[in-house]
Amino acid sequence: MRRSKLGHIASVIALALSQTDPVSAQAEPDIADVTYVKIEGNPLQLDVYLPANATEPVPAVIYIHGGGWRSGSKENTFPAIAVRSRGLALVSISYRLTSQAGEWGSAGVTWPAQIHDVKAAIRYVRAHAADLGVAPDRLALFGLSAGGHLALSAAMIRDTPDLEGTLGEFTDTPSCVRAVAAWNPPTDLINAQEDFTAPPGSALDHDEPESGESQLVGWSGPGQGIGDIRANIDNPDAPYPQLVRTVRDASPLTHASPLDPPVFVAHGDLDTTVAVAQSAKLALALEAVGVQTQYLEVEDGVHGLLGLPVTVATIDFLAA
Repeated sequence: MRRSKLGHIASVIALALSQTDPVSAQAEPDIADVTYVKIEGNPLQLDVYLPANATEPVPAVIYIHGGGWRSGSKENTFPAIAVRSRGLALVSISYRLTSQAGEWGSAGVTWPAQIHDVKAAIRYVRAHAADLGVAPDRLALFGLSAGGHLALSAAMIRDTPDLEGTLGEFTDTPSCVRAVAAWNPPTDLINAQEDFTAPPGSALDHDEPESGESQLVGWSGPGQGIGDIRANIDNPDAPYPQLVRTVRDASPLTHASPLDPPVFVAHGDLDTTVAVAQSAKLALALEAVGVQTQYLEVEDGVHGLLGLPVTVATIDFLAA
């Protein structure tokens, strides 16, 4: 595992952005609003951003937006310009949000809905690679916060039918990827609140029913929440055994395996939304099973975008 406190990254890439800020600028997709699956008649879609003058299929980074699993959209694509400048494509996907309860009928919006969506998107991109201009066997994942959680989960979950799902027309197509990158990701949901230290402390109460984690696992009514599940972690009475399994299945830390692809994780050491310990624990777990891992603890970094040097380091890793 390569681990460092990141104040400056020595490697400098010629991003060819001609005075464009690659950290915050938005780009226009080359292929927009492609429906990768319909769920009870409702489409989930993706956009494709291709590098200029590409004459053959290019490696692609499938990007997953953040937003606490309840907000955000595929249009939030801050890395598109920087990714394209390296000769890679960026594919930005939508997925079901927990705030959309009622919009997806019986399909639901709690875990494992989100991982089923991401897996279906990967399979679609691989199956339609020629149409999208990407190389089917050179796919990676990248996400921020909740998107980082989903990127890690999708890259690390394999041979688990309940989590792979059966969405879309390409269920026999592999959903594996070559690499994954995540910024500020939740990785151990049962300890999302417990992992904070003071300072910097937590700006949220992840144990409460209103938290993103509690809504993700569908335990968000009065008196419920992640904290209630943790307090009943050894309770044999229903529904707690199933809730504990769901929280563990929804935690990338659970899935660390020697079969995982190379992993890049960056996390701000002053993050008050997701504890930096969540990423540090994952990096140690991956190192313990021999996974190629690069972990950057960003000095004075907070939740959200981590700046140009980390963007460059991330794309360096994915490009390699």
